[in-house]
Amino acid sequence: MDFKCSVSRCLEDVTWQCNCPEKFKFCLTHSKELMSHSRLKKCLAENIKDKYLELLVKQYTNALNHVESDCIKLTQEMICEINNCLNDNWNYLENKKKEINGLILSDQKDKADIIVNWANTLNILQREKKQYCLSIRKLLGIDNTNIQIVTDWEKLEEDLKTLKKSFEESCKKNNGLEEELKNSIETNKKLSDELEYTKKYFAQENKNQLSVEEFKKRLSSLKKSDEFKNLLAQLDLQDFQKKFLQNNKDVRRLFITDDNKYIFIYRKD
Repeated sequence: MDFKCSVSRCLEDVTWQCNCPEKFKFCLTHSKELMSHSRLKKCLAENIKDKYLELLVKQYTNALNHVESDCIKLTQEMICEINNCLNDNWNYLENKKKEINGLILSDQKDKADIIVNWANTLNILQREKKQYCLSIRKLLGIDNTNIQIVTDWEKLEEDLKTLKKSFEESCKKNNGLEEELKNSIETNKKLSDELEYTKKYFAQENKNQLSVEEFKKRLSSLKKSDEFKNLLAQLDLQDFQKKFLQNNKDVRRLFITDDNKYIFIYRKD
């Protein structure tokens, strides 16, 4: 039904309609034209504003009917898919029941136990449903607010995964640093032990150091067959022994190791 003004080139919405056979319509702007037409045709005018608004509402709401129809169709498709999954599960479980029946009758209870244990581990009701529900809302939803909530939730989950990954990488890095610190502590301990050993070694050396007079005294008390003199002879130190005993002005101190294998002579600068 056309609700446009009958005046040429007028696009305004109508308010009045005459009861003559032509059913001319007029807007408020062209009220004078309506009065002229009524006098000429001897017809009456009817206010059709309410009818026009009702029809306008119907036209606009009809634009949403196809969305409603599409929502129902998509929902029915999803329900059908869920029912198909349910039927598949039903048939699978029925086959398992028959299998158990055959196993029990054939005295294969251990194999039947395997099926029962498998069933006990399914925990259907404890499965993750949240992600599925969010996906359903995103698939079927038409409210942009709800869709945005789902999108934000998915983004939060993605951010959480990213943070979790970063945290795990940080933990691995910290573990590596802890391992390096442990190795450094062990290395420092080893160096500290070596330093302590060196200190003790030189402290012992200082105890074993002999002055020239002390060395002379110890050497003069040795017999010719003494091991130390034999060692000096083996080292071809006869000249040294003679010079050391006769002229020791250049010698400041002398050190002999406990095993008599090494002799250290300190010369004056």
